[in-house]
Amino acid sequence: GLAGCTEYEFQVEAVCDGLLGGYTASFIFTTDGCCAVPGFITVGFVGDNSGNVTWGAVAAANSYDAQISADGGTTWTLITGITTDYYEFSGLDSCTTYDVQVRTVCNGGTTAWSTTVTFTTGGCGACLDLIYCPSMGNDATEEWIAGVQVGTLNNITASDGGYGDYTALGTELEIGQGHPITLTPDYAGQVYDEYFKVFVDLDQNGDFDGTGELAYDGGIMTQAPISGTLTIPAGALEGNTRMRVMMLFNDDGAIGCTDGYDYGETEDYCVDLVDYISGIGETMTSVQVQFFPNPSDRDIFFDATGIVAGASLRIDVLDELGRTVASKAMDHGRATITTAWLADGLYVYRLTDSGAEVARGKFEVLH
Repeated sequence: GLAGCTEYEFQVEAVCDGLLGGYTASFIFTTDGCCAVPGFITVGFVGDNSGNVTWGAVAAANSYDAQISADGGTTWTLITGITTDYYEFSGLDSCTTYDVQVRTVCNGGTTAWSTTVTFTTGGCGACLDLIYCPSMGNDATEEWIAGVQVGTLNNITASDGGYGDYTALGTELEIGQGHPITLTPDYAGQVYDEYFKVFVDLDQNGDFDGTGELAYDGGIMTQAPISGTLTIPAGALEGNTRMRVMMLFNDDGAIGCTDGYDYGETEDYCVDLVDYISGIGETMTSVQVQFFPNPSDRDIFFDATGIVAGASLRIDVLDELGRTVASKAMDHGRATITTAWLADGLYVYRLTDSGAEVARGKFEVLH
């Protein structure tokens, strides 16, 4: 029968055979019924395009408002009139981090916004969507991975205590190709013999046990930076997946999944596996591109067939860092790109129709 949203203080005294034991210290509580900010906010199921958030019910609530932001709180989308203590946000972008806040709507108005909870939708690819097996050095105080360089990735680090999560970093790796890689150890004092291995989850199933998933084996013990070729074999699945770099002290028996090893370190990265040749024409399957000569030393000629009427085609040429180094509109499906000034190496051409990619491939410049 107490009043709602009211603070009460009470004490208790024992009575024994008519004798009073004296009152305890005060206990203070507040009854439900206040228009309080929702608490106990938690994230439930998260899918590729949805996310569920729940919170503790407030007795005085008429309804709740929620707001969601995909840009770190700069702009918010407001949802009103929620009559449950949970809400499922739908129609979200995949592989996107969202911030969510909730407030209570009562007869007297609304409360302040709750604390922020964050979730990331799926659809990022195997590297982030899957839960990978553990791998960690038990002692990385004396030796650790100091550098990983492959593709456009060049990560220089100090000791990570046995495991470094660098899945926010990565690079593009072409399927069916070898990629130069350099791995660097570092030490707190005395130098030791180290053995490097690099695993890539080629079949994107959350482990490193598949054929060819040992993508680089150092082959020797080393106390200094070691270089070689990381190979992504033909048949690997396209998409974003996990790359695991392992350095073990005086041990060449590293496997991709392990509960722990004595000395050394593991670092995880995300890599995009791409297949430029197989990917030609996936967006507009009727388009076929022929080009010659390959390798090119002065000019390369492109001829596109299977073009839809009214198409506005352009050829862009990208270097190995993804930078556009040449671009030209196609005239009746034909274009000539001058390569005389380009450095020797592999280049990617990209055919677009009004800005949308319709074909892609690679060619070589060799003077």
